[in-house]
Amino acid sequence: MHRILGMNPKTLATGFLSYLPGARWAYRRYGPRPGAVSALRCYGLFLKHLCVAHRHGMSDVPGSFVEFGPGSSIGAGLAALVCGAEQYYGLDAVPYLARGSSVQLFDELVELFTTRRRPPNAADFPRYADLLDARGFPSAVLPDSMLGQALGRTRIATLRRAVEQFARTGAAPGVIHYYAPWQAHESHCLASADMIMAHAVWQHVRTLPEFFSKVRAVAKPGAYITSQSSYDSHGITHEWNGHWGCSHTLWKLALGRKDFLINRMPHSAVLSMLSRHGFEVVGDLHERRPSGIPRAALNDEWQWLTDEDLETRCAFIVSRRPPTAMTPRLAEAA
Repeated sequence: MHRILGMNPKTLATGFLSYLPGARWAYRRYGPRPGAVSALRCYGLFLKHLCVAHRHGMSDVPGSFVEFGPGSSIGAGLAALVCGAEQYYGLDAVPYLARGSSVQLFDELVELFTTRRRPPNAADFPRYADLLDARGFPSAVLPDSMLGQALGRTRIATLRRAVEQFARTGAAPGVIHYYAPWQAHESHCLASADMIMAHAVWQHVRTLPEFFSKVRAVAKPGAYITSQSSYDSHGITHEWNGHWGCSHTLWKLALGRKDFLINRMPHSAVLSMLSRHGFEVVGDLHERRPSGIPRAALNDEWQWLTDEDLETRCAFIVSRRPPTAMTPRLAEAA
């Protein structure tokens, strides 16, 4: 009974309601849309991932930038294109994208990069302050010589035409690729990525071993993968990590048939799966906070969690597919 009382009643109710006919359609049409939508937020999001990857060994702007889970906007991908990437792949499980805003986003991003605007989240990573110049722009990662060339008038005009084509038709061959559900088009992006970004994505994946296998197939040898994930219950339980105290049945009822489940995989499981699929973890920046539940309150299926797992609320992981071929160990579900 304690575990049921620890569940957010609203979330439990919406889980039940999601089984009603038409509920999923209504949620997709009228519910909140995931993803960053403002140009400034997309700008900061991309620069954050780029700076962290740079600090952990990635030396250049990626030629091919792949984003898992763009949601309602391809703004992060447009930011990558503006500052030098040659092509962008947006891979999503559910088609939430609103293409109509793409041209405006692009124009605003060009202005942000042209003025070297300080990212709104520049203070999030004080350990990277040395990458920022007096304006607060990461000029150590995007020096004027590089960015000036990327912002050349002819190049930006060519890119803008591609964005206009994408806004009209949903495709701009050779420049912008968007697939949702991406699993039906994975053959189009095999071994295509110099950099893969997954922001708030891994915790929503239904089958992590299968997902990491796909990520490896998309990554070129030497590619960097940056991911920021939260391991909390996303408000489904009163305690931030109360989801590990819920039974499988109760958790399934709370999630219902919603698009964005929480797989409950902890930090150690994600690190282990990356290793099993042949990735080198080169950066692991995680935030710890006291556990919201005692170990005795863990459900039987989560008794294996380490003390560190119980206190790791979120993490930014940088991993890399080695330049030389490696045979990953067979992935196993945690």
